[in-house]
Amino acid sequence: MNKLRTRKPSAIIEVPADLLHFENQMWLDCAFVYALDSATIGIAGHEMPEWNEIFCFIEKIPITKDKEKIILQIPEKFSRFYNIDRKQSCFFKRKHYSDNNSRKHC
Repeated sequence: MNKLRTRKPSAIIEVPADLLHFENQMWLDCAFVYALDSATIGIAGHEMPEWNEIFCFIEKIPITKDKEKIILQIPEKFSRFYNIDRKQSCFFKRKHYSDNNSRKHC
């Protein structure tokens, strides 16, 4: 019997706007997401020539911006490559466990 897989949304990242520089048309409507290595995701408001020599893959994505933050959704390809859904699940399980116990565990 085949089980139907429910498609989970990719990871959402919210960045406070006061941490970003908006000059030179950066962060207006898109961001560049780089898979830099097996553990590092780079996100920039413009193409980063210095990352071109080392990235595994890159994707240009739309962003949502308001006065307080920029919101972007990590592309599905990145979520699969970095196992983000599994890592988020482990983080929330660990957080739930530590919130419900007096001793914090690593």
